[in-house]
Parts: sequence; C-alpha cells; structure tokens
Amino acid sequence: MIGLLIFPVLVCGYIYLTESPAERIRISLYHGWSLYIRAAQFGILIVAVVALLFGYLLPWLGILIGKLTGITLLPHTHLFMLLAQLMASGLYAATPPPPATMASLQIASLSLCSIAFTWCTA
Repeated sequence: MIGLLIFPVLVCGYIYLTESPAERIRISLYHGWSLYIRAAQFGILIVAVVALLFGYLLPWLGILIGKLTGITLLPHTHLFMLLAQLMASGLYAATPPPPATMASLQIASLSLCSIAFTWCTA
C-alpha cells in the first residue's frame, strides 16, 4: 500500500522536473540520489495540492453551491471516493468491497488523479 503513495510522488516529481524549463536546466546539477530527493520534493507538493484540491475544496464548493442555488453540480464526496466506487463496482459487482479494499482503491485513485493532474498541467 505504501507503494501506491511512493509511486505517484516520484512520477509527479519526475514529470514536473522534465517538463518545467527552469527545472530542466537544474537537472544537470543533480546526480543520483539528489535527483530522487528533488523529484520527491516536487512530487510531495503536487500530491498534497491534488489531495487538498480534489479531496476537500471541491466537495466544499459543491455543498456551498448547492446551499446557495439548490443545484448540485459537484459531488458531496471527494473525487477519490467516487473513483474508488467506480473501480469497486467493476471488481465487486454482487457484494460491497471490504473497507481495506476501499481504502486501497482511494489511494490508487489519488495516485491516478495526481499523475493525470501533473501531466495535464505540465
């Protein structure tokens, strides 16, 4: 389960380092482990921003819009729960999945969302 968190951190950091013009120049200064540390720094920042943005701010905005206008365009739960439910519906069609499986699917959906967000913004 920890691999589901380490993988997106390093991938997001690597995507940012290779796509950002300022960081692309700085990459030549780093070698070996220092490059991993630099990628992890940016990756942790990106994953935290994605978790905050899609996990807390988007549902809060959906509830606020719903209270003010009566229209619920955005979901009341966070995006990761919705993606985990979609993945679980394909895996467990007849019975609801165990809580540990839902937690793993939520972490996997956080990983997918952060990598997709980094790729789209880079």
